[in-house]
Amino acid sequence: YGNLEVVDAQGRRQDIIRYEDFAGKNALLLSRLVHGNPLPLPGSLTRKALLEEVGGFDIEFTRAHDYELWSRMALLARFQHVPFLAIKWRWHDGNMSSGSVQRDLSFDAKVVERLLTRHPLKDLFPDLPWQDWPRAQAQAAQQLGEIFARYGDPEKAREWLTECQELDLPFPEAGRTAAGKLRVLQVTHCLVEEPQAGTESYVANLGKALTDLGVEVLFLAPEGPPATNSGDAVSWRETRLLDRSCSLTDTIKIL
Repeated sequence: YGNLEVVDAQGRRQDIIRYEDFAGKNALLLSRLVHGNPLPLPGSLTRKALLEEVGGFDIEFTRAHDYELWSRMALLARFQHVPFLAIKWRWHDGNMSSGSVQRDLSFDAKVVERLLTRHPLKDLFPDLPWQDWPRAQAQAAQQLGEIFARYGDPEKAREWLTECQELDLPFPEAGRTAAGKLRVLQVTHCLVEEPQAGTESYVANLGKALTDLGVEVLFLAPEGPPATNSGDAVSWRETRLLDRSCSLTDTIKIL
C-alpha cells in the first residue's frame, strides 16, 4: 500500500494522505486497529491466496469492509508501505469521504466488537501499565467506552464506561464541577448542528453518549466554516450540548 492523492471532481489536488509503515510491526498494527482503520484500500495490493485464506471480504459490511478485512489479516499477513503516491482518490459530492454523505458508523463498531472476541485487552492496548492489571483494565474499558461512543453505540459505550467506574479508575479532580460532576471539553475543527461524517460525527456521538451518562460536555470550535490555518488569530465559539438532537446555544467569541 502507498500514499493517496486526494483530488476533486475536476482532478485537482486537494490533499495527500500518508500512511504509517507496519512492515514487521503486526502487533502495533493490531493495537492501531482498535482505534480505527490505519490502512488504505485504494491502491493497495493483496495476494489472492491470502484473501482466500482469510475468507475474502465479509459481504455483510456494505462499508468499512476493508477495515474488517484488515482486522482479520492483522496477525497473518506481511504488510509493506511503499513511500510514493499509489493512486488518485477522487472526492465528490456523492462520496462518503467528502463528508456530504452520512456514514453508518455501526460497521466500525462491529469491527471493534470482533477484535474484542479474538484478542485479549493486553494485545489491543499494549501501552497500558499491565503490571498494575486492575488499573490497566480500567483504562482499557474507558478507552473502549469512548470508542463506541464515537461510533454512535451509546449502549456499548455505557457498558464499558460503567465497567471503568466499577474498577475505580479515578477521574482528575480538576475535571469536575463544584458539585462533583465530571466536565469534559471537546475541541474540533468544525461543528455543525446536523453532523454528516468524519470528525463532526465522532465528536457529536461522543458528546451525546457522555451527556447521557451525566457528564457536562462543552464544545470548542472555530467560528464560521473551516479554513486552512493561515497563522492569524481565529474566532472560536463555545457551545453546550443540551439534548440528543445536538442543539447548540450560548455561543461566545474568544481569541
